[in-house]
Amino acid sequence: MATVREKAALVADRTLTVAIEGRVSNLQGTSVLRSLEKGKNLIRSRLDGYTYPVLTLPSEIVSEIFMHSLPMYPKCPVLTGIGSPTLLGQICHAWRAIVFSNPRLWRSISLPLYNRGPAVGRRLEVILRTWLERSGSCSLSITFELAFYAGNDNGRLLPLYKAIEPHHPRLEHFKILMPSSPHQFRMPLPSLRSLDIQCNPMHLDITDTPITAFLHAHLLRKVIISAFHAFCHPILPWAQLTSLVVYGITPDEFHLVANFRSFLVTSNNLIGGQKVLPCLETLILVSGIRFAEMRAAIDAFTLPALRSLRVTEWLLRPDAIAAIVSLVSRSGCSLQELVIYGSQLPNNLYHNALPSVSSVSFEDKMAEELEDDN
Repeated sequence: MATVREKAALVADRTLTVAIEGRVSNLQGTSVLRSLEKGKNLIRSRLDGYTYPVLTLPSEIVSEIFMHSLPMYPKCPVLTGIGSPTLLGQICHAWRAIVFSNPRLWRSISLPLYNRGPAVGRRLEVILRTWLERSGSCSLSITFELAFYAGNDNGRLLPLYKAIEPHHPRLEHFKILMPSSPHQFRMPLPSLRSLDIQCNPMHLDITDTPITAFLHAHLLRKVIISAFHAFCHPILPWAQLTSLVVYGITPDEFHLVANFRSFLVTSNNLIGGQKVLPCLETLILVSGIRFAEMRAAIDAFTLPALRSLRVTEWLLRPDAIAAIVSLVSRSGCSLQELVIYGSQLPNNLYHNALPSVSSVSFEDKMAEELEDDN
């Protein structure tokens, strides 16, 4: 950083330069002018010779500073403006070279999918391809910023998937909006670790063709499911998941959970009619819509590794406490954290029924706010 004295000297020189230039306009062709020009050039040489401390930093240090100015991976920066690597590359030539030489700055990509014209969609595809190229061989985090809309969305989504497809071995974190024809999604994802998946129920091609792209994602551990539709058939490696979040579902979309039986057959995880997820440590079931069908799903689960359960109370009606006690008992798990959303029961009833749970808390937070917590 420049000292106070250095900053004052720079300000004084700039002020003096402006004053001299004002006098120059009145002294064209005189000896006085030549003297002033000489003085101005002397001052200019001092200004040009000053090196700002930030520009003396090694490129490696500047690159790390840039990394810390962006959201921590796998969170994604905005495509443009403040908080974007694109803006960092517009400051000066030296910074531009640093930004373009660091593929880690481009590995997290957020795609705003809103109801806009085809020209904007084509521009988004160009930006996506550019970022993917700049990301080199780094692992990728790609987020589709979603907004539901009427009408077929294949024309907008499929070009983006086509752009991603050559890079699919690097895709590690994916927030995805399935196309209207979900059976067209066939991209293998061998490095996938977390998946946030939604379907567009406004215009979905009804098909019994399952989506198998995620079945062989052997590193997949966390899945978030929301706004799903019964005809969007994902086959997931349920047995290896350690975190499952289901939120914002309606009674019609409840088929996704109620039909786990058919999905789990492929993993041989049905034991005596129970759905056994042996690695699941965190389960979150939340909804702002009051209905009771989720109780049947909870009663069918056996979760021996469960450590954290977060649930909206009314999803487990008529007796949420009994449902949770039964889950813990048959699973033989060591539940450590229980969070109840929208509780209407006295808090002490939960504490009394589950004395072995070290942390029991009650919150009013709705489903949409949970993503940042997990």
